Amino acid sequence: MSDAPVDQLTEPEVQDPVSDPVELFLNNNVYSLTYWVDQFIVQVIGKDPLAWATTEFAGDWAQIQKAGAAIRNLSKYNDSYARTVHSAVKEVDSWHGNAADSARSYFDDFRDAINNQIAPLKNIAQDIDTFALSAYYAAQGISFLIQSIIDTAVIALIEEAAAAAAATTGVGAIASAGLEAAVVYDMVKMVGLWNQALTKYATFATAGETAVAAILDGVATVRSKEIPQLPGTGYDHPGA
Repeated sequence: MSDAPVDQLTEPEVQDPVSDPVELFLNNNVYSLTYWVDQFIVQVIGKDPLAWATTEFAGDWAQIQKAGAAIRNLSKYNDSYARTVHSAVKEVDSWHGNAADSARSYFDDFRDAINNQIAPLKNIAQDIDTFALSAYYAAQGISFLIQSIIDTAVIALIEEAAAAAAATTGVGAIASAGLEAAVVYDMVKMVGLWNQALTKYATFATAGETAVAAILDGVATVRSKEIPQLPGTGYDHPGA
């Protein structure tokens, strides 16, 4: 790994917490009518309506995670920069006198100020990572609930059609009543699933507020670590 500070400012990368094939089974997508209909729609229009709806609820977790990675890279940059400054000052150990002492004092303060920003930046990155993970799992959970609602609605419509067909015959009256009861059950189930989605969103929103507060606190800490300014006047040599 290079010690050049700028080499730490790499392009942030997204780390998917769960691989897509695993998600397919965890979310029961492989058994979901809605999922396969959604995939067909993607092939036709080139857009994923289910993913869009989920993102509207939980936000884009990947972009949030990228922001955290960028700030973590910035903390690495500061660490590398502070070490580079220290090495540069050590290379002029043979320089002595008032000017040398003043320069070393300034660069010591400068290095300390940079070092003091590293921990708060790491904390901000961790807070953002935690929020990104929360957004990821909220998105997965809400996506599953939306799929379940639509799947249940499809089943209810099929049961309703079957009940109507059964009701046309005297023999099917009992079956029709049973199917109608199943439709009512599915409607109640849909309302329950929607309430779960709203609860999950409310929990996620609360986590977001907590994360934002922690991030702002970290930003305030970073801003409090002022970088010392270069002296505004030239060096006054005592012998001049």
